[in-house]
Amino acid sequence: MKKILAIVLTMMLVLCHAGALAAPAREMQNMDIMVSSVLQEQLNMTVSEAADTDARVYVYAASFDGEKAVLLGDVYACETVIDEDQPMGEGEAWQQYYEEDGNAQLLLLPEEAVTWLYHCQMTLAQNLDMESGWQVLSCDALSPQYTSGRTSNWEVADNTEYGYSLNLPTGFALAEDVAQHMLWQMEQGEATLKVDAFENMGYDALLQDYLNAPTGEVLMEEREFGYFSTYGDTFYELYVAVEGTDFAYILRLDFPAERQGEYLFYGELIRNSFYVWGGAFG
Repeated sequence: MKKILAIVLTMMLVLCHAGALAAPAREMQNMDIMVSSVLQEQLNMTVSEAADTDARVYVYAASFDGEKAVLLGDVYACETVIDEDQPMGEGEAWQQYYEEDGNAQLLLLPEEAVTWLYHCQMTLAQNLDMESGWQVLSCDALSPQYTSGRTSNWEVADNTEYGYSLNLPTGFALAEDVAQHMLWQMEQGEATLKVDAFENMGYDALLQDYLNAPTGEVLMEEREFGYFSTYGDTFYELYVAVEGTDFAYILRLDFPAERQGEYLFYGELIRNSFYVWGGAFG
């Protein structure tokens, strides 16, 4: 499998240094079956044929009823293949997929080579005649393809007064330039991103305040790195309180429900790029 890029994205949710995005990493859900490297290549070929371009699929959920497996994933176009022996440099990201023995093999892919295409559902049946042991029965798009929803062009946004930086798709333009409450807006107002900064009272205090809210449900928590996040049909939220820093932050991304898959992907990329100056986050 040398030089075959499997787009199952990294499970390592550490946040990378400013100026370089970490690999996009949608939260892994229930996985009744693991995607082997052979099956990953088979799925990649399926979505490439459907998209009529070199595409990959990141499978983040898989259910199996004993006869058929249903996989949920994000489909991406990949414009560049990088040798896995090449050392990681700025602007590149680790990718991860699972081998049959459960060990992960790491590959490289620069962020600018990835373009989100659509959210998909794939149905598979066991077939021992196939090398992977599985036959793809169907691959259905759960959300429309947006060729304009590209992630290839990113810009760094710095907030020197409140000590953070993040990377944003160039489609997001600054709408409100207030240091404590920065607001960016996508073209035609279809999506907005807001970052609020305030005094850091500690991670536990921030988490408890959130849990006390009527809808407070944490879907991913990384206490070691000082953040937790949640999302819904039309939003993604990131809460950051890094020990030893002056400020805490709430990042909220609002988007249309029909484009949830695309914007949750953006939200994860933005989270991975969020850098708190002087702290361990980032």
